[in-house]
Amino acid sequence: MVRKCYNGYMRLRIKATSLELTPALRVQVRRKIFMPVRRVLAEPDSAPTLMDVELARTDAHHHTGRIWRCEVTVTLAGRTLPLRAEATTESIEEAIIRARGRIERAVKKSFERSRARQRKGGRKVRRTLSDK
Repeated sequence: MVRKCYNGYMRLRIKATSLELTPALRVQVRRKIFMPVRRVLAEPDSAPTLMDVELARTDAHHHTGRIWRCEVTVTLAGRTLPLRAEATTESIEEAIIRARGRIERAVKKSFERSRARQRKGGRKVRRTLSDK
């Protein structure tokens, strides 16, 4: 089941594979993944964004072990490649928490890279103007 939520500039799609998407899981994804990443992306220059979250049970045969997976993909407008994070753990809640940490780091790293490029370009312009 895929559910779409429109929140201004960011859209959330949740997909469940081999498990039932309960309202409690939906709420947990919104609180643990969507809201923290939305805060990171809440900058004036951020463009519309799409977040896909897939919750899955990787193996129907086994009942214990690392069988729960959470995969998060954030597609930023204007960027060619999406940002991805995946976690496979022994509980679905733990997988959600680990995926959140990984996608937050990826988003912050992406924004830091773009800021560094902008600053580097500004330094070059300032040097060329001061040399003349």
